[in-house]
Amino acid sequence: LLQLAQAKAKVKHLELQLEDCEQRWQRRFEDAKRQEDAGHARMELQCRYLEAELDRCKEVHASEMRHFQEQKRLVVQGHTTEVEDAKREERRKAQAEIDKVKSDCRLEIEEQKRKHERSVAILKQQSDVEAESLRRAHAGEHHLTKLVEQVQGSVAEVERLSKRVDTDKSLEWSVRERQLEAREKNARELEAQLSRQSKEVEEQRRRLSDMVTNLRCSQEDDVTAMAADRERLQAEHQRLLDLQQSVREADRNNKEAMKHAWAQVEEERRSLQEQQVRLESELNARKEELDVQEHRLKAETKRLKSLHQQIEVARQNAARRIRETETTVANERRCLMNDLEVFEERRRLHAQEAMKLETDRKSFQEEREQLESELQSMGLMAHEVERRSEEIRALHDQAAEARAELQLLRGQLQDERTAQGSEMERLKTMHSLVEQQRLQLLQTENQLRLRGIEDVDRVDLLWQQAHFSAPGALPDKSLAVPAEALSDPPHAGRREAAEGLKAGGGPLSQKRPLATPCRAGGKLAGGYGFEVRSQLHRMRQENGAMQTYITQSAAFLQQAHGAAAPAPVRAALSLGTASSETPLEDLSSQTSSGET
Repeated sequence: LLQLAQAKAKVKHLELQLEDCEQRWQRRFEDAKRQEDAGHARMELQCRYLEAELDRCKEVHASEMRHFQEQKRLVVQGHTTEVEDAKREERRKAQAEIDKVKSDCRLEIEEQKRKHERSVAILKQQSDVEAESLRRAHAGEHHLTKLVEQVQGSVAEVERLSKRVDTDKSLEWSVRERQLEAREKNARELEAQLSRQSKEVEEQRRRLSDMVTNLRCSQEDDVTAMAADRERLQAEHQRLLDLQQSVREADRNNKEAMKHAWAQVEEERRSLQEQQVRLESELNARKEELDVQEHRLKAETKRLKSLHQQIEVARQNAARRIRETETTVANERRCLMNDLEVFEERRRLHAQEAMKLETDRKSFQEEREQLESELQSMGLMAHEVERRSEEIRALHDQAAEARAELQLLRGQLQDERTAQGSEMERLKTMHSLVEQQRLQLLQTENQLRLRGIEDVDRVDLLWQQAHFSAPGALPDKSLAVPAEALSDPPHAGRREAAEGLKAGGGPLSQKRPLATPCRAGGKLAGGYGFEVRSQLHRMRQENGAMQTYITQSAAFLQQAHGAAAPAPVRAALSLGTASSETPLEDLSSQTSSGET
């Protein structure tokens, strides 16, 4: 048992060490993996950040380059368009000015030509006139000198006019030259402004080229920095890979060591199981020995009980013998005392042996309990699995029973629903039949009332005829009615039936007395006619109200039960409109046929 306990303690200690080692290696591996994952995540995050920054810089640079190129293109295009527009405008303006000057000059030349031709024509005409006049008057010298003077004056006038034309022409040409010089000066100023703008454009182009070169230099610096960062990241990644490889190798070595330790633990466990088997065999042998000793102890106790009984018998015999004889009692007392001492000695010995056996039994019981607890702990998994399987089986059985009960309850509920539906249908049928019978009774009562009203009308007519035939005498009313009854026996029977129905408790029998000839015979003719007419009016109103009630009830039954259900009701309603001679037995037969 001590070896077994030591082996168990050793196994438990080894298992604890193995678990501790596994936990330490697991924590170390998890920490290393976590650090490696964190480093990888940081590196990847930094790489992604740098790549995103590079992409952003590239995009910004590309966008700036595109923007600069667009601005340059727009500036160049605007400058070229402005230059072309200015040149085109100057050309157009110069051409317009030249055309205008040419047209003005041409017009002025033409005007001068026309004036000169006109003056020349005038002078020729005058010279011709003067020559003609000179030819006419060539005789007079004085006249000739005057003509010469006139010719000279005209020549001087022509010279003056020609000088004036020359001066006007020179003035016009000088004004035109000044205008052309001013336009040439404006053109030179525009050319100077254009040259300045071209210089500014060149300066901007130079600045853009410097900016592009600076951006290229900065991009090259960024690329070199990113290449250095990438190389550093690759070196760090390689270091992490080496570290991961070393961790994997250490993990592999640890796993091999754990496998070796686990094999040792398995061997120790097998040896422990062999020791347990050996101990179980020893315990079985000890149990058998204990059983044998228990059997012996039981036999000894039985023997002691028998000895106790024998002692009691001997005591009784000794007491009897003591009473018989003192000598025999003394001898027997001595013998019994000796026997009692021997018995007590044996009893003490047996008690000591029993105590020893009890202590051995307790120790064996404790060992057995320990072994049973160990076996129970080793077989706890199997018992737990069996218990769970039993629980699952029990739950499955309970679920099956619950499902069966649910199906049974559903069937019962369906049966109850069908029974309730059939009961409701039966009640509806009974209600419809009761309503039909009620309507038939109301229709019968209405028909009887109508017949009573007809009888009263007929009696009133007969009474009026008798009254108008004999105005001075009062006929015997008691004799007139039987004669009318004898003359029309069917109407008399109907009238008696109407009187019996009205007297039996109809809805109007408690409100007024019946308007019969017997009741009306004791009065005067005028009072009788007025009372009969008023009663007839009231009966007709009540009959109209009853007919309205019957019609509304029939319509309600038709709406409640459908158009096909209340066939007897429609038959009962048709009785009042088709014929008033249908008896109550026919209505009952129609009701029974409607029920079938």
